[in-house]
Amino acid sequence: MTDKQKVFYLGFHKTGTTSFGALMKRLGLTSQSYYKPYSRSFVKALREGDLTELFAIADGSDAFDDDPWYLFYEDFEQRYPEAKFIFYERDPERWYQSALLFFGRSTTPMAELIFGEGKGSPLFNKEHQISVYKQHSADVRKYFRDKPQKFLEILDLSDESAETIARFVGYTGARVTFPRANVSKLNRLEKLKRRIKSQLAKVFGLNERYVAED
Repeated sequence: MTDKQKVFYLGFHKTGTTSFGALMKRLGLTSQSYYKPYSRSFVKALREGDLTELFAIADGSDAFDDDPWYLFYEDFEQRYPEAKFIFYERDPERWYQSALLFFGRSTTPMAELIFGEGKGSPLFNKEHQISVYKQHSADVRKYFRDKPQKFLEILDLSDESAETIARFVGYTGARVTFPRANVSKLNRLEKLKRRIKSQLAKVFGLNERYVAED
């Protein structure tokens, strides 16, 4: 690896973010994943355009993935002119089903920043969340359309993609493979239980479950 640089993964949560972070560590970079998704005060600052805390964390690490890093690619591109940006768009329906299984009817301050107030629960906002997901993809591609030296879109999380990423960020070491990190360890029964709980919540009209730490 040449001099360390910033590498931002612009794929949404549930698009292999944990595996991406593990790959960055294999490439010798310090990796920062999701940051304060439950903090109302932190998300309030982001909503008001105050990225001071986010920049402080970014200044001290090399690679970034998951919430909220992919939301502020324009700000990061301006702050770190030599940064690299990597993007992967999972099939929207499969992405949604993964998010639904993981989050159910829950919402968080971060989810409401991403999807809008009252729209953070996958269970009750399928069409809206998929629309936001697709719009993010379109916006990312448009923004980096004229910056090919800074932007790489991969088509999958294969070992071939891992090699492409390694070359893109300047890695010159041994061959790398994509780690299979955070692959769902839920068995079929547990997945069925979660789906039934979500269905019952929808049938009985239970409200979104708001989760926050402050």
